[in-house]
Amino acid sequence: MTDRTPGRTSGTVRPARRRILQAGAAAAVALGASACARIPVSSDISATPVGQAQDGSAPYVQPRPPSPGADPSQIVEGFVRAGVGADDDYAIARSYLTAQARDAWDPRSGVTVYAADTGTATPNPGAPGEITMRVMALAQVDALGVRTALSSPSQREIDIALEQVDGQWRISRPPAGVFLSEPVFEILFAPGRVYHLDPALQRLVPDVRWAAAQEQTQALLRHLGGRPAPFLADAVRSAVPAQLATEDSAIRTTGSGELRVSVPAAVRALPSERRRLAVTQILATVRSGQLLGEVRISSDGVDLTHEEDTSLHRPLPGHRALGAAEQGIVALAEGAPGAAPVRLIPALADRAVSDPSASAAAGRAAALGSDASTVLLCPLEEADGVREVALGAPAAPPRCDATGRTWTARHDGAPSLLVLSPHGPEQDQEVEVPWLAGREVMGLDLSGDATRLLVISSREGVTELDLCAVVRDEDGAPRAVTEPMPVALPVDSIIQATWYDEASIAVLGTVEDAQGRALVHDLAGTDDPMPDPPTGTTRLAGSALSGVAYCSDESGALHRSDGTAWTRLVLSARGPSFY
Repeated sequence: MTDRTPGRTSGTVRPARRRILQAGAAAAVALGASACARIPVSSDISATPVGQAQDGSAPYVQPRPPSPGADPSQIVEGFVRAGVGADDDYAIARSYLTAQARDAWDPRSGVTVYAADTGTATPNPGAPGEITMRVMALAQVDALGVRTALSSPSQREIDIALEQVDGQWRISRPPAGVFLSEPVFEILFAPGRVYHLDPALQRLVPDVRWAAAQEQTQALLRHLGGRPAPFLADAVRSAVPAQLATEDSAIRTTGSGELRVSVPAAVRALPSERRRLAVTQILATVRSGQLLGEVRISSDGVDLTHEEDTSLHRPLPGHRALGAAEQGIVALAEGAPGAAPVRLIPALADRAVSDPSASAAAGRAAALGSDASTVLLCPLEEADGVREVALGAPAAPPRCDATGRTWTARHDGAPSLLVLSPHGPEQDQEVEVPWLAGREVMGLDLSGDATRLLVISSREGVTELDLCAVVRDEDGAPRAVTEPMPVALPVDSIIQATWYDEASIAVLGTVEDAQGRALVHDLAGTDDPMPDPPTGTTRLAGSALSGVAYCSDESGALHRSDGTAWTRLVLSARGPSFY
C-alpha cells in the first residue's frame, strides 16, 4: 500500500570499545615567568603514586603554596598552577586567595581548557593590584562535568584583583573555576559516563562527564544524583535518590584491587523495584571510570551488588552489517568464493532500494525507494507487510529506532522530523524542531537507547552535526526533540555520522580539496582516524562490537577495514549499516 505523511503536528560500561586507530599523546611543556608572565602549561610539581587515593589509577600531583614576597603576577601564575591539585578541596589553590575569596571560590564551577603557550598574566601599570589574564580557550567543562569543545580557539581576558594581606599579595577576585592547559587537562582529568534510564525503564542512557581523575568515582556519583546534561534533561529518568549528589560516598580499594563503594543510606531505603534500578545505574556509572578491578556497592552496611538488573539494555550498536544490492538487501559477510550473497529482509527482496536500516530489537526494517522520496517500511524477517510512504520530496536516509518507529526528514527546508509508525499513517508524526529553521536535514541516526539522536544539517553550504534527545510519552511516542549540543569534528564538511558504540560515532567527511576522511569520534572529545576512504565514498558504517567498518560509493563498490587499510570486496552493495 501507499500512503501520504500527515499534516504537521506540533510536538512540543563500559564495553571495551575497539578503537580503529589510536591517536598519540601530547607532552606538557613548562614555561617560566616574565614581566608579562606566562601562565604555566604544566606545574612545577612532582608526580608520585596515588597511595591511598580513592581512584588507584589516577595521577597524583602536589602543587606548591605561595612563595613569600611573590609579586602579583607570580601569585596569579602560582594560583593557576595550583589548580592541578584537588586535595583537601583545592586547599593549596585557596592559599593564594584572601580569606573572603577563599570561602567564596568554587573550583568545581568549571574548567577552562586553553592552548599551550597562550596563557599570560599582565599587570596594570597604574594599579599594582590588578592583573589581566589572557588565554586561548579550546574547551569548557561546566559544573556538571559536561565538556564543550569550542568551534574555534577563543581569546579570553579575565581581570583579577589582588590585595595585600599581612604584607603578602593575595587574590581577592579570582576567576571562576580552574584553568588548565590542554596537555595538563588530559593528564589530570578523565571522562566517565553517568547512566540514566529511558522513560520505559528498559534501557540505560549514557551521559559523558569529565572529572579530576583523582576523585573521579566520587564526582561521577555526585553527577548521577544531580541533573542530566542539558540536552538529556527532559528525555531521561533516574531511580537514584538526590542524596547521592549531596552526601559523599565512602570509597576504598582493597588489596586485591576491588573497589568498594558505600553509598548513602537513602539508596537502601528505596522500594525494592526502584532500588534495583538505582543499583544498576550506580554500578554502570562507577564501572565507566578508569578501574582495573571489580566493583561492590553497599548501603547502610548491606551489600547491594547482587541486586543489579542485567536485563536493562546497554545502547550498543549491532554487529551484523547489511547493505543494498541491485535489488533487495544483503548481508555484508562474504562466504565461500563464488557463493551467492545472503539475502536479508524478504519483504524487500525484489525492490530497488538504498540506505537500508534495521532494528533487531524491534524486528523492523526500512529503506529509501528508487525515487529517493518514498520510504519503505517492513518487518525484518517476514515476506510481506511492506508499507510505502510517499513523502513528496527527496528524504534523508531513514533510520529505525528500538521502538519500531522510523525517522527521516524531507529535503524541503521544513524545521521538522518525520516519525513513521509500523502501525499505519494514523500514528505517524511530524515533530517540529525549531532549531532546524533555515537548515536542511542531510542525515540522522538514533542510538540503541532510542533516546539520543544525531542530526546532520546544512545551512548555506555549511554542514553541522548536533547531538540531541527525543522526549517521549509513556507509550514511547516522540513528543519533542531537545535543544542540541553541537559536536565539533576535525573535518570541513560532514557526509555521514552513525553510532559506533554507546558513546562514540563513526564519521565520514571531507577536508580541503574534498579529500575524504573517516574517523571515530568519542563524545568525550577524542578522535581516532580510520584509513582514508577510497575516492568517491558516500556511505560509512562501523561497529565496536564487530571491530570492522564498511564504506561504499554510489556504484556499489564496497570496501571493508579492520583499521589498517580498506579492502575491496567482491560483493557489491551500497549504504552499509549495522543492526
